[in-house]
Amino acid sequence: MDQISIKIRRLREFRNYSQDYLAESLNVSQQTYSRLERQASKMTLQRLQKIAEILECDLTKLLLLPVSTFEEEICYESVDKARPMAKIQVPNINLRDRIESLEQDLQDLKLHLRAPRKNQSYL
Repeated sequence: MDQISIKIRRLREFRNYSQDYLAESLNVSQQTYSRLERQASKMTLQRLQKIAEILECDLTKLLLLPVSTFEEEICYESVDKARPMAKIQVPNINLRDRIESLEQDLQDLKLHLRAPRKNQSYL
């Protein structure tokens, strides 16, 4: 799956749109849309433009931004639209690093919970 396909799928899921919805909006079957999203079929620029329009996304961002930057922009853009007067302070951290750190913490907690405990009686 190439970068554009990943961004389309993630944006579709972020917007809570089904493949059926996009297929219907593009006047194609769900199977055809699925193949487009997986890059199993060639996507024309015209169709890509229509998908960007349906997903309310700037075509330039869809084509040029790396996946991680694209996801951050879409999330913050959505918050800005929902709360246009709000000023959002974006922390100066790498979100991917933070997610990885939290995932590691979660794994450590799971291991801790599975560890046998001494002096604990079970009823």
